[in-house]
Amino acid sequence: MEYVFLLGRQKKLSIAELLAQKHFEITNPDFQVQDDLAWLEVSQELFDPQAVLDKLGGTIKLMKIEQEVHSAEIKNALKAYIKGINPVTKFNLGISSYLNQNLPLLRIEIDLKKELKAEGFKLRFIESKEPQLSSVQVSKNQLTDLEKGVEFNLLSKNGKVYLATTCAVQDFESYSERDYGKPGRSAKLGMLPPKLAQIMLNLASVKPGDLVLDPFCGTGTIAMEGLLMGVNAIASDFDAGQMQRTEQNLEWLNNKFDQEKDLEITIFEADARNIVKELESREICAKVTAIVSEGYLGPAQARVPSLQEMKQIFSELAGLYRVVFENYANLLPRGARVVMTLPYFRARQEQFMPLDKILTFSRGFTLQNPLSASNKQERPSLKYAREDQVVGREVFVWEKL
Repeated sequence: MEYVFLLGRQKKLSIAELLAQKHFEITNPDFQVQDDLAWLEVSQELFDPQAVLDKLGGTIKLMKIEQEVHSAEIKNALKAYIKGINPVTKFNLGISSYLNQNLPLLRIEIDLKKELKAEGFKLRFIESKEPQLSSVQVSKNQLTDLEKGVEFNLLSKNGKVYLATTCAVQDFESYSERDYGKPGRSAKLGMLPPKLAQIMLNLASVKPGDLVLDPFCGTGTIAMEGLLMGVNAIASDFDAGQMQRTEQNLEWLNNKFDQEKDLEITIFEADARNIVKELESREICAKVTAIVSEGYLGPAQARVPSLQEMKQIFSELAGLYRVVFENYANLLPRGARVVMTLPYFRARQEQFMPLDKILTFSRGFTLQNPLSASNKQERPSLKYAREDQVVGREVFVWEKL
């Protein structure tokens, strides 16, 4: 069964997430990526594609390949598909083209509507100024519900044209609410976007029932997204104000969103440098299966620091994380993953923490290349930043030796 995933703005993060996630089995791990489209073969049909997509922060649209089609036969293929659905009420129809060739889509739509109308079908075409419909248009016009509408996608791979239908689109309203609508927010201290939190959880290869620790929980975003993915969570932070926000946000999440009722969430104030001692006092050390955390990115920056200031920040963070990783090593079983962000500075020439410092403070763990073992990039990390940010996030994946 072949599906195509429309990747998000941070394409490398999106690809790495697909490789590491445990929501479905990929049978072609060396899958082809063309432009922003990833072509995946999966072991079995995705019976609830929206539920799958809701757990992938880096994918915008999920499409199912229906058939190969010759360019001259596109209209007939669309007509046959709609007749197969046999809609009994007015039916919404959208067409998105990801082809490099110019097709007379408007002519195809007009002829298709005319021919199907003559056979008693009522169609409403969703128009767009762009070659592709947006996820908002697809969602608002119910184009993933085959009783009410469909979006056809025209795709190309290896010189062949394929027809795909849209199974699911990213729930933009839910992400926005979880990002901007939660009660406990702190723009001054920075906030991890829910999509990135999901990606990081998937990079840890977590699955339902696992127990994830976030010892730098901030406002609780990773714990919140973990609960929505069916994962148990431990959230701690040394900042009492942040812990209060975490409690507010988790209570808000429980009242606002559906989640499994038997999941466990543990919240307490603690310094990450003493996290093992804190967990031992609660008798939950042996249960932790992964650590996922934004970590401390250093002091907030209103401007780009000088090179000397950057070196000082990197040095102080390396000292902090040396102690933190000693705790991690005493906590996690062999093979368990740590997914964590480190800061980088978005100066004219980007500045990163020296790799030798990272390798030194994370002894007992091996750095994993999140894009695949065969990808020998110099820094095995993935970058995430918004346009106006001075400090970006560099995402690393470690595995316990």
